[in-house]
Amino acid sequence: MILLRAANGVGLDTPASTIGILRALKESGHAVGEIPASGDELMRRLLQGPSNAEPRRPETESLSLADYQSFLSRLAPAFRQATEARWGEAESDPFFRPGAEAPKWSRPSW
Repeated sequence: MILLRAANGVGLDTPASTIGILRALKESGHAVGEIPASGDELMRRLLQGPSNAEPRRPETESLSLADYQSFLSRLAPAFRQATEARWGEAESDPFFRPGAEAPKWSRPSW
């Protein structure tokens, strides 16, 4: 029996590929702002914000719970139900801040 693996990322440089995609988007007229000089610079910037390992790091951008719920309500019911089944309610998100805004994430300025 031969087993094949599709979409295996071994040997790929995802951060460098992301820089290439950002450059192509900018060249196509999309507003992407300042692009990091390298994949290493991209990772350095991303790791400054919250992550699954460090959810309490300062975030620079957020979405209010009301806006999040409004967005979620506009999705197809099957997709919304699948999303909530997989990830749970917004209030259970580790980035949720009761009484503030949720969910939160970091968006480096590039």
